[in-house]
Amino acid sequence: MTDYAVIVGMAVCSGVTYRMGGSAHFNKLYRRIGCSLVVVLTLWLIRGWTWWYIPCFGLNWLFLSTYHDYVGHDNFWLSGFGVGIALLPLLLAGYSGWIWVLSRSLVLGLLWGLYSAFVRNAVVEEIGRGAAVILTLPIVIYGA
Repeated sequence: MTDYAVIVGMAVCSGVTYRMGGSAHFNKLYRRIGCSLVVVLTLWLIRGWTWWYIPCFGLNWLFLSTYHDYVGHDNFWLSGFGVGIALLPLLLAGYSGWIWVLSRSLVLGLLWGLYSAFVRNAVVEEIGRGAAVILTLPIVIYGA
């Protein structure tokens, strides 16, 4: 399977699990565990295994657990940035440069913020945010 097919297929999986976790019909863990697992599986399929994926999984889970609504509203800008920062442990593995992790974080924050500001359908919005988690991975994967 080509890297492109992996990215597209996993983006669909991430979008679906992200939405499931936001639906009243499913547990929130579908988002937190599901999207985090999809990130790790995507990286593993494209770049091979490293134990550094485990802290990335944990940080993804953490950042997918909050919208930073302590500011009075859901802050998708900061939430998207946080999900991007979840790959910081890869720097310790020599996997990618900090500029690529930071770039992905900024892009993801912008995508989540803009997408949530302009898309009014909750299902479409959540699927899009979940898919963006994977669709931005090539910045880190190929930026090294």
